[in-house]
Amino acid sequence: LQEARRAQNIDMVKELESRIMQAQQVDAEFVYTVALERQEIAEKRGQFQEAEKRRQQALEARSALPQFNLEGLWVGKYGDHGYEMINVTYQGDMLLAEKVTGTKNVPKGQATFRVDLSPSFIGSQEEVLEPIELGEGAAKQWGCRYLQRYSGEGQVAAEGYNDSQWVSNRAPSILWATNTELILRLMKDDKKQDTGDCSS
Repeated sequence: LQEARRAQNIDMVKELESRIMQAQQVDAEFVYTVALERQEIAEKRGQFQEAEKRRQQALEARSALPQFNLEGLWVGKYGDHGYEMINVTYQGDMLLAEKVTGTKNVPKGQATFRVDLSPSFIGSQEEVLEPIELGEGAAKQWGCRYLQRYSGEGQVAAEGYNDSQWVSNRAPSILWATNTELILRLMKDDKKQDTGDCSS
C-alpha cells in the first residue's frame, strides 16, 4: 500500500485499501482512519459527493469507538485534592475536560485536560504512543491485556490559579481504558472501599 501511494498509483491504492477494509471491517478505528483520509483526498479533488460519503462512513465508524463516547459528567480522584467532577465534551477529535468542581489550584469552570484522539494516518510521521501492557492481575481486572494511550495535556497551576500552564501527556490514564462500563464499576467499587457505602 505504501509503495502504491509513493508511486501515486491511485487505482492500486483504492484496490488495496478496499481489500484491507474488507479484511478489517470489524475494526472501527481502521475504518475511521481510512474514511477520513479518503474524505480529505476527495475534498482536495473537488469530489464533494465522494467526500460526503466518506464523512458519513467516518461518523458511523467513530460512533463505535469507545474513546469518542465519553461525553458527560465524570468523577475522578485528583490525588490529595480528593474527588472532583469534570464535564467531558468533544471539539472534532479533541476530547476536552472542564472542571465542574474545582480546587484551590484550578477552579471550577476551567479546563483540566485535553486529549487529541485524532487517528494516525497510514504512513504518518506522527508519534504513536504504545499501549500500556498490564500485569496479569490488572489484565484480569480490566478484561484486556493492553490499554490504549493518546497524547494529551493537563492544566496545572499554583494556588489561586496562578502560573497556570499546560503540561504534555498529563491526561488521566482512565481515558486510556475504553471499557466505560468497567470504569464505572471500578469507580463504584472504589467508593465502597472509601466510604463503606454499598448503595448505587
